[in-house]
Amino acid sequence: MYDVVLEFPKMKVGVTVRDGYVVGIKYLPLSAPSVAARNSLAEEAAKQLAGYRDNPDTVFDLPVVVEGTPLQKAVWQAMCAIPRGRTRTYRDIASSLAVSP
Repeated sequence: MYDVVLEFPKMKVGVTVRDGYVVGIKYLPLSAPSVAARNSLAEEAAKQLAGYRDNPDTVFDLPVVVEGTPLQKAVWQAMCAIPRGRTRTYRDIASSLAVSP
């Protein structure tokens, strides 16, 4: 299912790739089995995630496909715009999208 699973301090992270793109990143319990990178993109994703684990200012440059409805994509884009260390409420996100919470 996952093309690589790597360990973080309180969880594991599974990455799924398809057709040269990262299509999924999921938090997993520590009990999930680790998986060595199955291809070069999974290896690069693991490298960049490990960099993030060690330095939260790490910049990612992985090819990513975001799948979802237009509303889901707009919400995820708004969430990505939240600066590290800051928070936004669901209401803040909904207001920025002109959506009723």
